[in-house]
Amino acid sequence: MHCCCGVLVLLVFISSVAFSSADSVSASDYKFVPFILKHSFSLNCTLSRLSGSTVTWFKDGEEIELSGKDAADGDDDDDDDDDGRDDDVDNYSVKGPNVLVISRGTVKNVGNYTCKVDGRQQTFVVLNKLVIKMDKHSYQTEGETLTLKCKLLYGKPDVYRPTVYWQIGNQTYYESEGRVELESDEGNVSTVLKLHPVEMSDRNNYTCFAHLKVGVHHLDVNSTTYLHVKDKYAALWPFLGICVEVLVLLIIIFIYEKRRDKDETVD
Repeated sequence: MHCCCGVLVLLVFISSVAFSSADSVSASDYKFVPFILKHSFSLNCTLSRLSGSTVTWFKDGEEIELSGKDAADGDDDDDDDDDGRDDDVDNYSVKGPNVLVISRGTVKNVGNYTCKVDGRQQTFVVLNKLVIKMDKHSYQTEGETLTLKCKLLYGKPDVYRPTVYWQIGNQTYYESEGRVELESDEGNVSTVLKLHPVEMSDRNNYTCFAHLKVGVHHLDVNSTTYLHVKDKYAALWPFLGICVEVLVLLIIIFIYEKRRDKDETVD
């Protein structure tokens, strides 16, 4: 009898633990929301609520102040000079009872968002789509050192670690090899490719790839620059051309003077 009671108590305890675990947020319970920098996006809390209940929003555990803030219609800013790192991130508003609107999202809007209502909660993992800033064309002189910087724009570099690698033509580089040297910069936010010495045959497409895995979700981006290699003697060619022209002119003058002197002697 005592054994049966013990088993019954154990089953009740296991059931209660299983229920509480299902009620809490696990890695598989969140909704992944990628957004484009400088564009608006929204989070829709799909939890059912009792009449009169209010949805409360949190970001990284801190409540978002939304009193009296309704979503305003506004155009997204596509200013190329802005890299999405605005200091002012008070860009939250609400639309209806369940929707949180983030206008003109920046990397500082990246984080874990939670909506809570009637003792239940729903979690959103919000991360901006990766952006790489790199010039479309690069220039270097033969024999010099080429330095290409692949600058990534994304939030929480201390939490997320994208995998960055390079491709030169059809050759892929995950680490330094031969004349190609790869370096991490600014806490892995940027990756630098160095090539020394630059050769004329190095004219090619140089592509930086970034891959980020968040749970079962993947974010990928790449950017390409074309390297133009200048001949190290290129600056001398105009000077040499001028010298040749002057030399030819002097030869013509010399021949002309010689013939004129001969004609004068005959006369």
